[in-house]
Amino acid sequence: MAYYNYVQMDSLQPEEIIILENIYMLLNGRWHYKEAEETKKMKEMFENSEDVIAKIMSIKEIDVRNRRASIFLPLTEEEKKLGMIDDPEKWIVEIDNQRKSSFTSYLDATSVEMLKALAKFYLKIAVYRFCTVHWPKLACLDKINKKSTETFQKELEHWEIRFWIDTSLDRDKTNIEERRRLISGYVNSYYAGYNGYTSLVRGWIEEIYKDKDKVYYENAKKLRLKYIDKISKRDDRSGKKIAEIESMRNLLDIIEKHLCDDLTPQNIADFKANMKDWEKDIEKLSALFNNLPALDLKMEVPLKAD
Repeated sequence: MAYYNYVQMDSLQPEEIIILENIYMLLNGRWHYKEAEETKKMKEMFENSEDVIAKIMSIKEIDVRNRRASIFLPLTEEEKKLGMIDDPEKWIVEIDNQRKSSFTSYLDATSVEMLKALAKFYLKIAVYRFCTVHWPKLACLDKINKKSTETFQKELEHWEIRFWIDTSLDRDKTNIEERRRLISGYVNSYYAGYNGYTSLVRGWIEEIYKDKDKVYYENAKKLRLKYIDKISKRDDRSGKKIAEIESMRNLLDIIEKHLCDDLTPQNIADFKANMKDWEKDIEKLSALFNNLPALDLKMEVPLKAD
């Protein structure tokens, strides 16, 4: 088994996928350290583990734009806004109850969508634990090689072994070839199977939650909300300003057409309908302009040399 059997890879960004591939190749002893430039990039990535954690924690667990998710998932307003699961533990109980009530023990469409979101949630736990527990130990070694990572695998929790370790036949491939092999497996998700159900996926999620050491679980649970909330607030501010600027562009377009004596009946109708809103937008943009730092008008811009 491997991470791509649990997480829908086509919903992740390329930078996020590279992080997962690097961890997978490291823990499975499939990294080719002789490829010096690639190894240097990998080490630099995890030396800046805070950036890695921030990127992974910012992944939205629920894609509210996805038609299946919007139809089948019973989401709270906060879950819709942030794309995050409010209560993962409750979701686990609901999935189990639905399975037990089913005559065939298969999961219905709602439970399958819940599983997809939960897989992203637990992906964050797995990466967080690698960056805060496992990588520091690897980084302290005089030399990281296949032998050292094989020894290191003994310290992985059982749920981590199920998530990261691939028990298939080992192959001697370059880093690029190994990534190509991984990519070819991304489409073979268990969610594509009959009724979207597999006991392996569900079992892994339940297993991590029952882990006795809840410290990393709880830390990651809080941390993901911190990062996604920052992004949400930033997007809200950005979206508001962009909407006002875009509104002004529409107004300027009508003004330009008026000066060129090229107004259409639709332009005139738009102007009458939006005139009051444009007046408010002008006031808001004027306030933004007045809050800009004072410019030093005495500064001269050097002329470019011919």
